[in-house]
Amino acid sequence: MYMSMITNTLLYIRIDEGGVVSMFMTYQPKKRQRKREHGFRKRMRTLSGRKVLQRRRQKGRAKLSA
Repeated sequence: MYMSMITNTLLYIRIDEGGVVSMFMTYQPKKRQRKREHGFRKRMRTLSGRKVLQRRRQKGRAKLSA
């Protein structure tokens, strides 16, 4: 594991059988998965999710959920 100081992201270093060093980031963004886990409809399903939305409305957030 290696923390990049330039972008402040977590990078992993992998060494192949041939000795080739490759770096890859741990966060691979997926829009559909993000919406399903943190989206508005998911928040509305549960009481605690509705409380999250309520608090964000009270705070004046322009964006309530992902």
